[in-house]
Amino acid sequence: MVYICFSVDRHRMRRMMTLMPAWILLCSISPAYCYELAEGRVFSRGDRMLFENCTFECEPADLNGNCVYLNCRFVLFGNTVLEDVYGTGVVFLNCHFTSKIGGTLFMAAHAGQITLVDCSFDGKADRVEWAPVLDVSLRCYQSGVTLGGKEILVSNGVLQTVTMEDHGLLDAYKFTHDGVVYYNIFNLLSGDDRWDPLEMRSIVSAAEEYNGRSLTGLPVTMTISPTSVTVDGTVPDMIGIKLSSSLMSGSDQIPQKVFWEMSANDVLDFAPNTVTDSGCSLFSTQQGSSPVTVTVSAVTEYGLEASTTLLVTP
Repeated sequence: MVYICFSVDRHRMRRMMTLMPAWILLCSISPAYCYELAEGRVFSRGDRMLFENCTFECEPADLNGNCVYLNCRFVLFGNTVLEDVYGTGVVFLNCHFTSKIGGTLFMAAHAGQITLVDCSFDGKADRVEWAPVLDVSLRCYQSGVTLGGKEILVSNGVLQTVTMEDHGLLDAYKFTHDGVVYYNIFNLLSGDDRWDPLEMRSIVSAAEEYNGRSLTGLPVTMTISPTSVTVDGTVPDMIGIKLSSSLMSGSDQIPQKVFWEMSANDVLDFAPNTVTDSGCSLFSTQQGSSPVTVTVSAVTEYGLEASTTLLVTP
């Protein structure tokens, strides 16, 4: 059961609904009217969705796992915010979470890419984690996250937690212009059709001109494939690793400068002349008698990361 409390600017909503494709839903609101959804998740599927200034009082797993939440408040009566995170992930911007259950609060029961920017947690939870189980290939991003008023690293800063404060990636989510902080909804949701749900295109353009850098077309996710593979160390074949980066809308982007890292290079090595910004090839140099797990990671100066695990057998 989920309760959503909000009021709608009806004129704005009507105008937006006539302009946007049917498969896009905009919820731009501030507190007042209440709707009760007895079944299913809140507007659970859609290509691009925005919830602004909503208050959600919900049981676990009732919320959408592929959208943007802006200036929203969540009152949580369970230890999980989301059931699934899918597609290019879910983004929380300047959101506040109040937990009514003690112990650990999980952002998702089944992890996907989650981004938290300027988000705060309070209530009974004493710890915030991305999910109970995290795949090594997953990356979740954060900036300005607090629990009980103190800054935290979600999941205590494990491999899958990436901070954005010192990277250009943060521009994809927020920027400052004329002393005012703006959350970059235009970059996140505009897509190929340049949808502008909060009518901020002119502000973004002015900030781009003043700062001398792009604030649109900025990728927010980088995926790696395969995410895990078993390598027969006795076979000289090379293993190909591929990278791709995309906008939140799913549009592919030009590869960025990538730095490759390997946790153990005594059983695997990079094949000569194959290391690029869109992938690499590896070959086994296994000489031991026991299987060895190797993590291969790709990191960009912009701030995106991804990694894969390879089990090398003798």
